[in-house]
Amino acid sequence: MKIKNTDFYESDFIKTYSPNFNYLNINYIPENILNSAYFLLYNLLQPIRNKFGEYIIINSFIRSSELNIKIRGSENSQHKNGEAVDISVSEFWKNGKRKTKKEYQESLFKLLAICQTQNYRQLIFYPKNNFIHISINSKDRSFKKQFIIN
Repeated sequence: MKIKNTDFYESDFIKTYSPNFNYLNINYIPENILNSAYFLLYNLLQPIRNKFGEYIIINSFIRSSELNIKIRGSENSQHKNGEAVDISVSEFWKNGKRKTKKEYQESLFKLLAICQTQNYRQLIFYPKNNFIHISINSKDRSFKKQFIIN
């Protein structure tokens, strides 16, 4: 189901929540984590999408502790609290035509530049894996605006 006033779907929340996401629906995610995820979606991800003007691929959003351990995520991962998302760009233009490698890289750097203008806690660019990690501040963590190229 599409999330109201966004370009994203509930499945974007749960597709990385558990290894068995096909058996889950959004009601299995604790309310406090969903609230954080909606905050991130409305205040960070959707504004980025609006400025970017292209599709954004969500690689990882909310993660269960079980999945976070399985993929060797950080013990303090903000993904477990719905406060971080890993994103990348589509390999295709809106008209369905495949981007060249150069066009893909240009799109990725455009997305990164837009992310840098936002109010984030942590922004990590993984150029070898072609994705961007971005997180929000929460009341439980000290404020920082950290940009890392990994």
